[in-house]
Amino acid sequence: MEAYDRLAVELEKIGVKKSNMFGMPVLKIGKKPICGWWEDGINFKLESGSKTYQFALSLEGSHMFQPVMKNGRVMNMKNWIIVPFKHESHYTKLAAASIEMVESELAR
Repeated sequence: MEAYDRLAVELEKIGVKKSNMFGMPVLKIGKKPICGWWEDGINFKLESGSKTYQFALSLEGSHMFQPVMKNGRVMNMKNWIIVPFKHESHYTKLAAASIEMVESELAR
């Protein structure tokens, strides 16, 4: 959780706030989540197929975020990639891409 807290402190400067959503701690711009802490990493909302999305998936141990619900159903969250804590040096870059994606959604 330390990596999540460090990222939160860094992003607070630009208006990102801590919250909870999907049963996990998240960082949000307004009411929209940009990333969250889940098990062994941080998941980021990234544009599917983008260079940043592909980069995130290329990091060792990274994978699509597919949480299992209490009823056993697997949720396929196609725009969310979990990036293990060992890649924390990339978190600011990935968060910036998440913020850009969310802001473009809000502008529509």
